[in-house]
Amino acid sequence: MSSREVVATTSLRRDGQFRRFWYGRLGSLTATSLNFVAYPVLAYALTGSSMWVSFVVAAQGVPYLLFGLFAGVAADRLDRRVLMAGSEAVNAVLLVSIPVAYAVGRLEPAHVVVVALLSRTAFVLYDAANLGALPTLVREEQLPAAQALLFGSSSVIELGVPGLAGLALAVVSPALMFAVAAVLTAYAAVTIGSVTRPMSASDRVGGTTAGFWADLTDGVRWLWRTKDVRSQTLLAAAHVFAQGALIAHMVAWVDLSLKPASPTLVTGILFGSWAAGGLAASAVVPWLLRRYGEARAALLLSPVPPAVALGCGFVGSWPLAMVLVVVWGAGTMVVVLASLIHRQRRTPDCLRSRINTTGRVVSYGVGFPLGGLAAGLVAGPWGARGPFLLAGMVLAVAAVLGWSSGLRHESGPRTRGVGLRTRGDARV
Repeated sequence: MSSREVVATTSLRRDGQFRRFWYGRLGSLTATSLNFVAYPVLAYALTGSSMWVSFVVAAQGVPYLLFGLFAGVAADRLDRRVLMAGSEAVNAVLLVSIPVAYAVGRLEPAHVVVVALLSRTAFVLYDAANLGALPTLVREEQLPAAQALLFGSSSVIELGVPGLAGLALAVVSPALMFAVAAVLTAYAAVTIGSVTRPMSASDRVGGTTAGFWADLTDGVRWLWRTKDVRSQTLLAAAHVFAQGALIAHMVAWVDLSLKPASPTLVTGILFGSWAAGGLAASAVVPWLLRRYGEARAALLLSPVPPAVALGCGFVGSWPLAMVLVVVWGAGTMVVVLASLIHRQRRTPDCLRSRINTTGRVVSYGVGFPLGGLAAGLVAGPWGARGPFLLAGMVLAVAAVLGWSSGLRHESGPRTRGVGLRTRGDARV
């Protein structure tokens, strides 16, 4: 780290406004990481059914599909601080309903699915506002250090919390984990709400309904017409589809195939292993992109996840499964990050928020829930190996299509406008 970066990081740590934003984000992310493990474990504990787990996983992805595009535009037009704090407050109320229902003996699987759906809807609004808040909260020269602080601390949480959650779930009910998540989410709402520095540019707040719909369609139109960005977005969506299948099948896989002495603990370890793979990938992605470029890096790594997914269907030892999940997570993260960075570099500044939101909708609003539902559907007729066979086949087809597209000829970052309209003298 250079001396300039050290100074920037130090000044951020002393900035009370940034610390409130940072701590609120950490509270929200910790709650999300707890829920990531608790939702499938609770659904399986209540029903013993992989299909119900799939419903819960799908419910967490559907809000991106239904509301992701609207949230991206709304976050550019509304006060982001109010949107983030309000979303977290609503989320806290939703989450606490699970332990309350459990305490009175009235918790049903449908309740868990509904909370997963509504809670994730609130998170989509929070996430859209959070993505745009940082550049207005800190000075431009502090932005790289701020991003590094947020990414580093987030990686620690995503790596450590799932394993700790698995350890805790070995001795407490998963329903009680949602009480902890509710407290953390309420803390995030209060902390972010106490930030007084603006998080929204004043010239972007408000706007007409007609302008809203124009903003909404511009991003979708540009992504669809830009062939290389479209191809990489679809490749990433295939990998997120497979991730959804893995998450939906994880608890049943541990219970039916791996059969460890402590299934809940091993489930948490495997969730942590996925995060560990993602963390490892994030360390090598800069080198890969410098050497090969975004498109080629994604294509080079695209054959790894399908091979690992098929291997998971035949493994019977949880330590070996842990290794495979780490490799799978790393391969998926390289493809997804390469797609994201390629899309960011190719997108005109005036469309960046909308197009990145559109890409997220394709991956996490379509790919993730479809993967979760598909895993539940094939687990019955195909057995415990079915979801892995499905994931492997989808990933293999995506890799072949990716290599046969024009992505392998892409080299180096470039930006151009495709299908842009003009409104006044501003390109949109």
